[in-house]
Amino acid sequence: MNDLLNEEQIAALREAPVEIVVANHVFHLLELAALHVSAEPAQLDSAQIAIDAASAVLASVNDRLGERATLLYEALAQIQLAYVRVASSANE
Repeated sequence: MNDLLNEEQIAALREAPVEIVVANHVFHLLELAALHVSAEPAQLDSAQIAIDAASAVLASVNDRLGERATLLYEALAQIQLAYVRVASSANE
C-alpha cells in the first residue's frame, strides 16, 4: 500500500472516519454508473457493474453508514431508475 500512497495520505486515511470513506467510495461508484448510463450510446453493461458494486457495498454495511446510507440509497434508486429508462428506450 505504501507504493500507492505517501505517508501523509496514509495518515489522513487512518484518521478519517471509515463511514465517510466508504460512503465516498459508494458515491463515486454511483457517479461512474451515471456516466455510463448517460454516455452516447449508453454503456449499460459498464453501468450495471458500477450499480451492482454500489448496491453490494450498501447492502453489506447497511445502516452502519448512519444518515449517509439514506442519501446513498436514494441516489442508488435514482440511477437504477435512469438505467431502466435508458435500457427500455434502447429496446424499442
